[in-house]
Amino acid sequence: MTVRTVLVGPRFRVERHALTGRDGAVVERDLVVHPGAAVVAAYLDDGRLLFVENTRPMLGRTLLELPAGTRADDEPPEQTAARELEEETGYRAAHLVHRLSFFASPGITDERMHVYEAEGLTYVGQRLDPTEALRVVALHPEDALEACRDGRIEDARGAPLPAHLRPHRCARATPPAMTANVATLLVSCPDRKGIVATLAQVLYGHGANILDADQHTDPVAGKFFQRIRFDLSELHTDRHSLETALREVGDRFGMTQRLAYEGARKKVAIFVSQWEHCLVDLLYRHRAGELACDLPLVISNHEGQRALVESFGIRYECVPVDAASKPAAEARELALLEAHGIELVVLARYMQVLSHDFLASYPGRVINIHHSFLPAFMGGKPYHRAYERGVKLIGATAHYATAELDEGPIIEQDVTRASHRDSVDDLIRKGRDLEKLVLARAVRLHLEDRVLTYDNKTVVFE
Repeated sequence: MTVRTVLVGPRFRVERHALTGRDGAVVERDLVVHPGAAVVAAYLDDGRLLFVENTRPMLGRTLLELPAGTRADDEPPEQTAARELEEETGYRAAHLVHRLSFFASPGITDERMHVYEAEGLTYVGQRLDPTEALRVVALHPEDALEACRDGRIEDARGAPLPAHLRPHRCARATPPAMTANVATLLVSCPDRKGIVATLAQVLYGHGANILDADQHTDPVAGKFFQRIRFDLSELHTDRHSLETALREVGDRFGMTQRLAYEGARKKVAIFVSQWEHCLVDLLYRHRAGELACDLPLVISNHEGQRALVESFGIRYECVPVDAASKPAAEARELALLEAHGIELVVLARYMQVLSHDFLASYPGRVINIHHSFLPAFMGGKPYHRAYERGVKLIGATAHYATAELDEGPIIEQDVTRASHRDSVDDLIRKGRDLEKLVLARAVRLHLEDRVLTYDNKTVVFE
């Protein structure tokens, strides 16, 4: 047998073999000499198998393929498998197990395929070649088998493989209980090019569908803010992988991020003293379904609202406070909040100043209603001061509580007209109406993840 090379390409060469048959006749056969390749069956935690949609221009087709690639010179197949999995899907495997090897097309090529199974995946980000545009698709193994049968998987590497892998894989895994398939992402970071495009690409790459997006840039502070609400019902990967990818983007851009899933209701506690108008308004709004939260606890420094609160089926705790008992009282309040898993504290006319230590336990998660349009008349009787000054507008302000009294980031404000005909009682009545409305709006904005704070102020995405 004689052999000569007739073609040398960047990935393989073609040899022409002259073979002598039993009858003495010489027959020429061409052989594609190939370094071999590795293909990876990679499983997410929920049992789905990772594929990539790969457009093959020379075929004029887009194929659904398992991650695979050609071995570099003298590269161990396992190293090829790990490299191709990470480059094409963005996942790094904790474990790679060799399952089988086979010749891709004996008689045509000596290419040998080495099949690996990958588990313990961590998303680290795709590293595609400039000519590649791959989209990751995750299928349950039984769906992959069905796709092979109905022709959706035509790639020779992908079509037979699910049947060669562990048999129990072909039974659909029962997915964990999930909440609503909508999430909201809030981000803030130094302003620079590429932020919007990068976030959109990450979401698209995982199969998320953006429902609405809003953004703001503060040119003075040089900061960028965005709120993205997106649908997860057709996610190609899993939530953990998506969260890992978003964190990677956050690290790259120096982002502060907050990701919330709709259906994961925040737990809220209300603090109140003797004025009950804001408390009553919040209780009825919650019962009517206007505030999407759980409300397991009301804390007061007086007993007066117990019957009202308990009639709503909510626990009422009276924690008296005076100068001497304040540290012990706050310690008890914090213990109650922790026991109930509270994520947001609403001060519904709670006439006690919370300490720095208390507020440090709930940074940006304590909302106060101030009975004035800040900055304005300070002290305990703002409407009396307004009456004395003959104001034409009165207002109310909801803000995040900080160690600096009434100086926290403002969430919501509103005003109403006043005139010389209004008595002090009229101003108080108008003021209380505003307080109820403004506080309820601020609580709703926080619960819907519409507020970002920076430099002692807020960006509120309406």
